[in-house]
Amino acid sequence: MGEISKQREKQLQKNESRLTEEVIEKLTEAINLRDMGDEKGADAIRSELVKSLKKRIENTKQEELQKNSALEEYLKLLPDRGRILSKDDMVILTTISEDDKNNCIRVSREHSSFKGMYADETFIKNLWEEFMKDTAVYFMISDVVTGEFIGYCGIKDISCKRLEIVIELLNECKQKRYGTHALTIMLSELSKRTKVNVYRSRVEIDNYASQALMKKIGARPDGISEFLLHGEDLAKFQEENEACIDDKLRAVAEEFQTDPKELIGHVLEYRIDWKEA
Repeated sequence: MGEISKQREKQLQKNESRLTEEVIEKLTEAINLRDMGDEKGADAIRSELVKSLKKRIENTKQEELQKNSALEEYLKLLPDRGRILSKDDMVILTTISEDDKNNCIRVSREHSSFKGMYADETFIKNLWEEFMKDTAVYFMISDVVTGEFIGYCGIKDISCKRLEIVIELLNECKQKRYGTHALTIMLSELSKRTKVNVYRSRVEIDNYASQALMKKIGARPDGISEFLLHGEDLAKFQEENEACIDDKLRAVAEEFQTDPKELIGHVLEYRIDWKEA
């Protein structure tokens, strides 16, 4: 099983913290009753606490079983690794396989700001594991005529409530309509197979090409979200980079109905309600 999503992990941490506080509160109450000589009252609280914890554990087990079952059912609806998902008159999508490693690493490196990391074998190993994990669904994009590799697209984590789409193309293949075609046939085929038709996409505030791609497939603004920086670090970063605000960024801020400064340090959230043409 792959890693759980960051959002789910954050929520789980909050739940664990809340549970710990509740347990401490109940145990403190039981100790106080015992110190006052009320052993019966203290035992009642301890007994009720044990019952509550057992129930929570059982509920958690059931939730995990349901989640795993849902993931398995989703994956059953998709083609095996290396097999075709869909194609049109421009691109063909095939499910990622071990044979695609070099191409995936190549396009990922082109988009990375930390290209030096790609000389580290451990980094490459971990990156490839992210592509191949059970909760990720990636498809290789190839030119339908030449068969040449174009890039990849897919779903970042199918365990999330709203599925996040991702796409990266080789620089030489951008602005040639490959992205629009790839996402269109991917979303059409996935929606047809799985009956899921609501997706999300996260785009950098200055990635105007990807923003244009989202508009082409009918995505609409759905707020902004933090990325890497939080709290005081985020506020400091916004102050230090306020001078970078230009007319393009102001236009994006207007579209997302927020202050341009608020965009800094965030990513754009798009919602895609996919409907067949």
